[in-house]
Amino acid sequence: MSISEGPNRATHTRHQQSTARRLTRRGSAIAALGLATALLAACSSSSSSPSAPAAAGSASVGGTSSASAASSGAIKVGLVILSGPIGDNEINMEQGFSLAEKDIASEKILGGRTISTDICEDNVEPSLGSACTRKLLNDGYKVMILDEASPEALADQAITERAGVIDILPSQRGVPAGDGKLAFSTGVSGTIEVSDVAPQIKSALKPKTVGLLAEDNDFGAAEDQEFKSYFAANGIQVSYNSTFATTATDFSSQLSNISAAHPDVLIMIGEANQGIAAVKQAKAMGLSSKIVLSSGMTSPALITGAGSALNGDYAWSTLPFPEGTAGTQFYSEYDAAYHTTPPSAISGEAYTAMMTIAQAMAAAKSTTDVSALQSALSSLTFQSPTGTVKFNSSGQNVGASTQLWTVENGKFVATPGQ
Repeated sequence: MSISEGPNRATHTRHQQSTARRLTRRGSAIAALGLATALLAACSSSSSSPSAPAAAGSASVGGTSSASAASSGAIKVGLVILSGPIGDNEINMEQGFSLAEKDIASEKILGGRTISTDICEDNVEPSLGSACTRKLLNDGYKVMILDEASPEALADQAITERAGVIDILPSQRGVPAGDGKLAFSTGVSGTIEVSDVAPQIKSALKPKTVGLLAEDNDFGAAEDQEFKSYFAANGIQVSYNSTFATTATDFSSQLSNISAAHPDVLIMIGEANQGIAAVKQAKAMGLSSKIVLSSGMTSPALITGAGSALNGDYAWSTLPFPEGTAGTQFYSEYDAAYHTTPPSAISGEAYTAMMTIAQAMAAAKSTTDVSALQSALSSLTFQSPTGTVKFNSSGQNVGASTQLWTVENGKFVATPGQ
């Protein structure tokens, strides 16, 4: 595997692109022309159909289509991507997609061709996500990536399935989201994630009491319930249990109640920006509980944002430890391009989704035959940065694993004994 862009250029281009799109979204949000205007502003597709090339002389922008990609015969798929208030996740997704595009070409998985995405952003708005999905379907796509929050993805999944196209669902869901017919979830469901990491928390931290603080959405609720079921079955008391809003920045009220409950371990389920704020506030209050942060919080931004406050605490991730795994080259590529190790779990999920499409197309010997692609996906097995990709009869990836990390001196390291 190789990276053709230098680290500085790759990082600058990605942040510049994301910033430009965020400005576009803010403009569309206040436009008086309604959803149609917002959709045109949010979609970063550079062609009107999957076979149409980009305009001559247009610049390469990583995860979106470009003149160079079109001239080399890039295979194009539609991508509806999560955007809006969770900006770091959007950047991490695009970084994963970009690295996969390069590796698909360099490894000649598709005979030297790569896959290029036409992106439309949902702004965490179900109506805009559905409009994005219909727009890409009208453009003729037969393979779609729905990298959105659960409610948006489930609505758009229904639209694409009625249209008879393949869905790849890379992000985590509260419950398994594939169906094994047209929809295949490469992301790990909350059920599978907790079944992996809860025993590791029990083994490594040996808690008698735990606190649970989860984002108030379907994924947070699903993982919260799975943890409660596991702890009840293993004689561990949940001494505190509450939620927080997606937009929350002040956790002082919850943290005061947690401090009063004195749990041995506090488990937080949410996003990186929430984890950063909560960890800093917890340490400032002198919270004595060991903190364990969810995979949605586990990203380079968490380390840089929380700083030394996180030392000695824990986080879990769907990315396995790099030593001796299929993810080793992905780690080194990601670090070379973006100067951060380990990568965000979301980058690994995006990379895995794109590689899954490439592997299926190679096995099916087709980029557009939905029946052949469905058959190929059903029997597919390969190694990715997130572990083995292998789908059960419901279209859920059951080969991925979740692992508990320890934070030491500003770095994620393997938790002893895990």
